[in-house]
Amino acid sequence: MFDGLGWSDRAWSRQVGATAITIIYHTAATILSSGQSLIMESNFRVDLDTTRMQNLHAKAPFRPVQIRCVADGEVLVERILRRLASGQRHPGHCDDVSPTDLATVRTRGPIEPLPIGGPLLTIDTTIPEQIDLSTILAWVKTHLEYAGYVILTLS
Repeated sequence: MFDGLGWSDRAWSRQVGATAITIIYHTAATILSSGQSLIMESNFRVDLDTTRMQNLHAKAPFRPVQIRCVADGEVLVERILRRLASGQRHPGHCDDVSPTDLATVRTRGPIEPLPIGGPLLTIDTTIPEQIDLSTILAWVKTHLEYAGYVILTLS
């Protein structure tokens, strides 16, 4: 979206981000209404996305299945700095890597899962080599077999 709409400062970045979230929820409603399952991926926030998910469920009922990824705060800071240094993150995000913001990432703890029901799997991604993908896949398959509509959220 930044490539199409342009970018300038953090306020504009937030506005584009809010538009992107609106598009994600609209697209999810369209897909779910057609009888299909889907995967949504975002840093979902309890204070904002709980109501959004409830509204989505009212429009197009689904069975939520959440996968929540967590990692050590120091590792998250290292990943942020590495992504920025490598150019892998679009400059339109206007990330603020001030000491205060980085300290928040280090100490805020894991993002809480959305209180929308359904099964929840929490995966510690601090050491990627220790992630057992076959166990995760088996868990997902177990929960998808019994779902009419499924939404898989990654936090």
